[in-house]
Parts: sequence; C-alpha cells; structure tokens
Amino acid sequence: MHLPPPELPSPAFHFNKKVPMRSVTTAPEDLQLRRTQLEAQIAKKQGNASLRALMQELVEVKARIDAQEKES
Repeated sequence: MHLPPPELPSPAFHFNKKVPMRSVTTAPEDLQLRRTQLEAQIAKKQGNASLRALMQELVEVKARIDAQEKES
C-alpha cells in the first residue's frame, strides 16, 4: 500500500525564520499575515546577517500578493 507524503505544515509552524517557507502559500489571508510577519522581523533585524534572506522572501510574498490581486 502506497501512502502519499504528509502535507507540509502551515506557515504558523515555520519556526526557522532564517530560511524561506517550504510550502507555497496561496490563501490571500496567509500571504498578508506572512507579509506582516516579515516586515516585523526585518524591522527587528536591521543590520543582521539574515536580513537579506528576509528581504528576498518579502519581495517574493509581495509579488504573489500582487499576482493574486491581478487575477481577481
């Protein structure tokens, strides 16, 4: 019997903020929440080495939000 792989956890369980999320979040509410979280983390980490990774993820989340808004 072959079982499918388990689903990835929601962004709420993304504890290691130094790496991007593995799952592709598509719900607009999830993306807005993640955008707010990223902006808060960036504000705290000014001058930190992980700032570039957070900025890159923020750019990607904003692009996905914009793409969803254009589809609507």
